[in-house]
Amino acid sequence: ITGNEVARHGEPLKPGFIHDANGPLVASWLQAQGIACTPVWVSDDLAALTDAIAQAASTADLVITTGGASVGSYDYLPQAAEAVGFHCQFHGVAQRPGKPVWFGQKDNCVLLALPGNPAAVLIGLYVHAAAILSRLQGEASAPLWQKGRLAKPTEAHPSLVFLRRMRQYQDEEGTVWLAPLPNQASHQLSNLAEANALLWLPAGVGTVESGKILSFLALG
Repeated sequence: ITGNEVARHGEPLKPGFIHDANGPLVASWLQAQGIACTPVWVSDDLAALTDAIAQAASTADLVITTGGASVGSYDYLPQAAEAVGFHCQFHGVAQRPGKPVWFGQKDNCVLLALPGNPAAVLIGLYVHAAAILSRLQGEASAPLWQKGRLAKPTEAHPSLVFLRRMRQYQDEEGTVWLAPLPNQASHQLSNLAEANALLWLPAGVGTVESGKILSFLALG
């Protein structure tokens, strides 16, 4: 978990700091998959990040990081990973939230670097980390995408896939409906407790009308 502004559980929240949401989120998600993890908190410092990644890669099959994966002044994660010897497979995916995701491999260890906003982390876990874990465990299957109908018209993005947190429910005939939730910005946490589905909204389709059949992942 990276970020100079991140306050760990039990630490006082000083001016300019935020509570650590990503540490508990990643740890609980991995625990639900039956995966043991060792959380580490690192400042936005190239030397500290490089050392932390090197230590993690020496013992772990998979390293997941949050924050510092984009192209800003303090986004050292790609540079640190490559300094350790990770070969970048891709950096950036045409999706929102979570566009700056970085993925690389070194020997038998893979590294998934997610952006720091909690919604982007959640989506990165369900979409990317789940697929990586399936391959590491010898499974050919990717995360199970299901089909449901959109309950309300929703605006798509012209060039990016939108991954929207939704509430899925069934009507009396057994049809699965997907209702959009408010507060979809990647830094907003308020709808994560209510969301039980992640909608795949294709790019470049304008307004998607209600009743349209779309793909979604079940959350929780």
